Amino acid sequence: GGGGGGGGESGSEGDSDEESGEESDEESGEEGEVEQCYWAQCDKCDKWRRLPLEDMYKPENLPERWFCWMSPTDRNTCEKPQERMDRDEIFDETDSEEGEEGEEGE
Repeated sequence: GGGGGGGGESGSEGDSDEESGEESDEESGEEGEVEQCYWAQCDKCDKWRRLPLEDMYKPENLPERWFCWMSPTDRNTCEKPQERMDRDEIFDETDSEEGEEGEEGE
């Protein structure tokens, strides 16, 4: 006689909708309150401007093309220098244009 095979029911995998936006590493002990704000980049001079934390200044509410004169702060002209970010606000735009000197092999 022949033996019968047991049918293993596999549970549906990959149904868990994980809504955990873990993008910020909050491990460093923050001293004092970090003043949060929105940032917008001027389409004319490419400088970044601080915007107040208000609904109308949310990134999704800003126009596609944003300019310095739209800023409510005193830095509302392209002539004004760009504000320096806090130490913990570092952009991932690393301008490292170091010529790669490859080792010359025979």
